[in-house]
Amino acid sequence: MKKLYSKLFKIIIMITILILSAENLKAQVYNNQTKDLQIKINNILNFPLKSENFITDSNFVKRLDSVLNTVSGITYKDGKGGITSASIDDKGLSLFGNIRDRENYTLQVTLGGQSTNSFVDVFSGGHYNKTLNAGLNFFYFPSCNSATLVGNPRQDLYDKMDRLHEYYSGLRNGTIVQTEVKQLAELFDTYGIYIYSNDRIPSGMVASYEQVIKSYLALLAKYRTYLPSTFDADNLAAKRMSIEALNNNRDDIAINFWHRKELDTLNRVQLTLPFHQVIYNWFNFSAKINTTKYPIYDSTAHDSKFVRNFDDNYWSGSASFNVLWARPKANWYFSPTIKISNNHDFKAADLITANILTKTVITNGKTINEYDPTSYYAQKAKRKFAVNAELPLVLFYPNNNFPFGFDLAINADLQPNWANLGARFGFYLTLPGTKDNVVIEPIIRFSKLEQGDLVFLKDQFAFGFNLTVTLPTFLTGKKK
Repeated sequence: MKKLYSKLFKIIIMITILILSAENLKAQVYNNQTKDLQIKINNILNFPLKSENFITDSNFVKRLDSVLNTVSGITYKDGKGGITSASIDDKGLSLFGNIRDRENYTLQVTLGGQSTNSFVDVFSGGHYNKTLNAGLNFFYFPSCNSATLVGNPRQDLYDKMDRLHEYYSGLRNGTIVQTEVKQLAELFDTYGIYIYSNDRIPSGMVASYEQVIKSYLALLAKYRTYLPSTFDADNLAAKRMSIEALNNNRDDIAINFWHRKELDTLNRVQLTLPFHQVIYNWFNFSAKINTTKYPIYDSTAHDSKFVRNFDDNYWSGSASFNVLWARPKANWYFSPTIKISNNHDFKAADLITANILTKTVITNGKTINEYDPTSYYAQKAKRKFAVNAELPLVLFYPNNNFPFGFDLAINADLQPNWANLGARFGFYLTLPGTKDNVVIEPIIRFSKLEQGDLVFLKDQFAFGFNLTVTLPTFLTGKKK
């Protein structure tokens, strides 16, 4: 019996040590987070007063988000916007979704399809004349942005931020958070079993239950960031442990909470600065896997008109340096871009069209042959490593009743040969009432301009369109 008690005692001691270790680990996490917040706050408060071209990088990113919607829809289609969006043009569809969005970088997943004829063909049952792709876009926002203030309001700004710092320092010395977290834990202890299970509420609690639930949910929402991400799906026992850990660390949480509030407030105050101009710079890298089907001649494929499918699976990528010059009356955007790919070099001029004998009928002594047309390439084309350069320039006027802009670009193939000199000109506008979330752009395209023996309107000129929707703001009315 003594051995059993001894084992139980050891088990209890081990469990206690584990619980205390977990609590200490949580406290250390809160303390580390608080140190990071303190560093960011000090960086704001210690900015040089004489500098008129400097605010925190995080606020440049926020300002960038607020003006990116005024950039041409082509920017989104090419994966340069860094915002979850959908883009449709006359040839295809592109979808972009942010999977990681941080202060100095954004990671996107992208899906798309392009057709040689119409974007509708991307969804058709036809095998050919369309390319499907999937990949990733990576955006890096370096610390090389600049801004010019209107007048010299920086001293007033810093006086205001100093007063805010003193205000939040006083709150950190108070007990508001500790009291609310303790109240949250007490409400959970008393009412948690009724909130998160099917147990019936005692008659003595019915009268105050609705008001108690409102108070509990309000406190839970306020301090939800300090609970595990799985809290909503956890069982009652796991929820209880999370709430107890929250309550046991309420002093550390209180310090962290007010540091978060201070940082958010200081950032919002910075965004009220009146800027004469802001220049944003960022890099964009894209990598995709693409697939296109081509018909290849096969003398043994009798059942498919002597044609077999060849899947051209290849990679492509791009890199661009983006500069956005935002002024009160006009925004300029410039984005030199290099694109590379290694697809098989199938040319439309090499496509052979032939009539294949499919049926022979003898009627009144006469032989009638029936033919079906088919198209194919005589053989599989070789791969080519292609490099293309593009220089786009966008000018946008954001403060009109109907914001509009112009989209200009020139492009050319650099590798394997200098060829396919092209350009585009687009006029785009944001639809009224959409808060810059829906952009429509008619586009004129020029291609193969270096070839003087072509018919201009037939071979070198094309008309198209682009329609872009920035999904988070369009669907929810909220900024990213």
